[in-house]
Amino acid sequence: MKRIHLLQWVLIGLVLMISSCTTTIPMEVLRPADIVIDANIQTIALVDRSRPSSGFLNVLGGLVSGERIGQAREGRENAMVGVSNVLSRTPRFTVVQTGIAMEGSKGGRRMAPPLVWSEVERICESVNADALAVIESYDLSYSTSSSEQERKKKDKDGNEYVEKFWQANANMDIKIGWRVYDPSKRIIIDEFVSNAGQNYSSEGANQQQSFDRLPNPVRSSGRISLGIGEAYAERIAPVYIFVNRTIYNTGKKPFKEDMKQAAQLVRVGNWDAAKSKWNDIIGAADVKTSAKACVNMAIAYEHEGDFAQAQKYVEKALIDYGFKSAQGYANQLNIRMREEDRANQQMQNKRN
Repeated sequence: MKRIHLLQWVLIGLVLMISSCTTTIPMEVLRPADIVIDANIQTIALVDRSRPSSGFLNVLGGLVSGERIGQAREGRENAMVGVSNVLSRTPRFTVVQTGIAMEGSKGGRRMAPPLVWSEVERICESVNADALAVIESYDLSYSTSSSEQERKKKDKDGNEYVEKFWQANANMDIKIGWRVYDPSKRIIIDEFVSNAGQNYSSEGANQQQSFDRLPNPVRSSGRISLGIGEAYAERIAPVYIFVNRTIYNTGKKPFKEDMKQAAQLVRVGNWDAAKSKWNDIIGAADVKTSAKACVNMAIAYEHEGDFAQAQKYVEKALIDYGFKSAQGYANQLNIRMREEDRANQQMQNKRN
């Protein structure tokens, strides 16, 4: 038992030591969209066409409760907020929130046939938009269950006893259908169904208490739907996101303090001063410290958008100094360069 505890403390010590040797830096990058939209589309108007024409069919026990209708309404609204928020931050498009809410399919589970082109054209002309992004269907499934449970516990005197309690479980699943219409070419650019859900559980002294302690389903549906809307916007538009990069902040003497100071300079945004320090360290320090400085230089050049220099320095760490730990960042850089190329191609479709 003592040996197990000792091993645990050694592992904890190693984790703390490794984490203290690096500094995590957020870096803003332009993530490319999953699909490419033609240059003729510069402004996208948003429309909600997901209100079921005959009421929501996803019922519990054959009844549609006011709470269930509230879940769906808030979910639809938040999905629209999610897609609008992200599209408003993309450099590729201008977004117009029309406020239009239309009836769609009968039960909300499937998308209705596409809008007629005369209607698409009318809406686009009314708000001076080039395309419509439409929520075509909204299907919310919410189920609950409960059961009585037992578990063994000990009192303050160490005596064992059995505690009885109720456990409630809930499952929420949301599917949202989307279409993007291009009226100039009369084509549907994208037709896609997003899906997300969440499981919840809670405990109580009785069945009702266990149910009462479950998260509010209306707020839950709103939160999940918001995320679905944001994810769909990222599907159709390049957006700025943050990724993390790991800067080495330790090295051997006499450059130990220089590595620490350089990392601190990066944290306050002074990349040029940090690069100057790393440049002085490379080749003058021991092999491992020089390799770490090379990786840091590569990250600095990536931050500037100079991917050729970034690749040069990470290859120097790998090949000249044999620093295998640099392979992780080399992989990140390769992915970043591929995504940067895709994002740049998509941005060429942006008219100035």
